[in-house]
Amino acid sequence: MDTSKFSVEAYQKMGAFIAERAVDDLQAQTNGICLVVDLGRLTLSKMFRLCGLRDMNRGIAMWQGAFPCKLKRVFLLNVSFVTAGAVHVAKKLLTQKLARRCLPLRSAATPT
Repeated sequence: MDTSKFSVEAYQKMGAFIAERAVDDLQAQTNGICLVVDLGRLTLSKMFRLCGLRDMNRGIAMWQGAFPCKLKRVFLLNVSFVTAGAVHVAKKLLTQKLARRCLPLRSAATPT
């Protein structure tokens, strides 16, 4: 995510547009979709520099109320020890159902 080109809000709007297009497909509406997010290059300082509390709340609200787009699973790849704490806090802001669907992974194959 290059915030010199677009704001976090703009990236979130792009994500919403992609989700909107995905649910044009009846199978996506019925079966849901999966998000894969690579956090490999994200440091805690970079995360707080890129995203404010408003950005986090907007992103969470966007996906919690995304009917008919069902999020079946969110894979968070390459979660470091430092970003794992931030992921844990962010999951507390989610509904219990959505929090259970978020799977942080230390690497592409190792659950945290």
